[in-house]
Amino acid sequence: MPLVTWSARYSIGIPQIDAHHRHMFFLLNKLHDDFVNRATAHIIGTLIDELSDYAIYHFAAEERWMKANGYPAVEQHAREHDRFSLRIGEFAISYRRGDKSLALEVLSFLHSWLSGHILQADAEFGTFIAEEKCGILRATETPNWMSEMTWEEVHGTDTVEQLTPGT
Repeated sequence: MPLVTWSARYSIGIPQIDAHHRHMFFLLNKLHDDFVNRATAHIIGTLIDELSDYAIYHFAAEERWMKANGYPAVEQHAREHDRFSLRIGEFAISYRRGDKSLALEVLSFLHSWLSGHILQADAEFGTFIAEEKCGILRATETPNWMSEMTWEEVHGTDTVEQLTPGT
């Protein structure tokens, strides 16, 4: 049973970003299912890492989209992304170090943060794009950089381990 179900209320009206959000919900629900079904610590740890990696990729793409469209709150939005990335990184490190009790706390944090962030901060960006009369891009267009971004361009590295402090 899913922890959170995608619905129209989560749509910000930008198809590419909505697709990213759907994928994050998919990963969150997979983590929930694996936790409920008592998957191994390795499987849960790998999924936490995957969710963290995908969030970093998504945040970079979303922030570049915001900058390309002249979104005035991009720096504040990026700070929210940074706080999330730090927290989920801390969870991943603690989990890898053996604190398996974190799985439920991670699920709760992810559910609360993702839902709240999409419904508030991301929705504000969607509204900005919808209201923009002479914007640089229409929300239905995919900028070249978004479709061509590679993992290395987003992260400046080719491995997750290089992104995680203290490992």
